[in-house]
Amino acid sequence: MTTTDTTPAARIIAALDALDVDRELIADGATAWHNFDDLDMALVDTFESVRTIRTKVPDFRFTDVRTTAPGDDGISVARYTFRGTLPDGGEVAAHACLVVHSDGGKVTRIEEYLDTAQLAPILALLA
Repeated sequence: MTTTDTTPAARIIAALDALDVDRELIADGATAWHNFDDLDMALVDTFESVRTIRTKVPDFRFTDVRTTAPGDDGISVARYTFRGTLPDGGEVAAHACLVVHSDGGKVTRIEEYLDTAQLAPILALLA
């Protein structure tokens, strides 16, 4: 993914897509939450999750990224599609939304909303 969008939402999506834990972007102690498990975790662990998925789906990527600029509350939003090719040649596309909280330009928290049914073929590979 190549972008000239400098919003925190676009930058964190680009960092995840590149598997680049950018310490200039991510605040110490930053957290991640997902709607499908309702658990908080360290944001840096999200990079490990993407890395793990790519062991089974090497072309797993973020596409069709659309973002909003942060408001006074430091929240920006990214809407995007996960895409990848399964080992059997099938294609996966899952639409998602990331709510990105930032302070002073550093991401402090992300909240990811997605339909796990759309990612079921990938999740089955990881089971």
